[in-house]
Amino acid sequence: GIEKATYGGANTAKLFQIARGVQTWGTAAAILLIFVAVFLISNTIRITILSRQREIQIMRLVGAKNGYIRWPFFLEGAWIGLLGSIIPSLIVAWAYRLAFVSLTPSLQSQKLSMYETSEFIPAIIEGSYPKKADNSA
Repeated sequence: GIEKATYGGANTAKLFQIARGVQTWGTAAAILLIFVAVFLISNTIRITILSRQREIQIMRLVGAKNGYIRWPFFLEGAWIGLLGSIIPSLIVAWAYRLAFVSLTPSLQSQKLSMYETSEFIPAIIEGSYPKKADNSA
């Protein structure tokens, strides 16, 4: 006595199509950002050295070793790198929570789900992905 069964095939196909598009554009954006980052880092180092050239020359004249001259640059780079990792991590956490809250009701109506924020956010910040429990048994 079943006349019609709706399994969400059109919605699932559309979701996979969107996921493929996001993956393609995300890969292209990542490659572009790597090139931009290398360019910016090399220019920043060059500009920093040129702007502090007089200080470096004075330090060399008074007998400072190369390690003593380089350490402030390393520490500054480490500090900027730390801030450059914390700020995007906070933005990703905020954006995922916003997406989770807004998309969960519509996904649950199609029997789909997103990772819980308590699982996903630490994993994405660490760079590893959470594993879903296998309920097929």
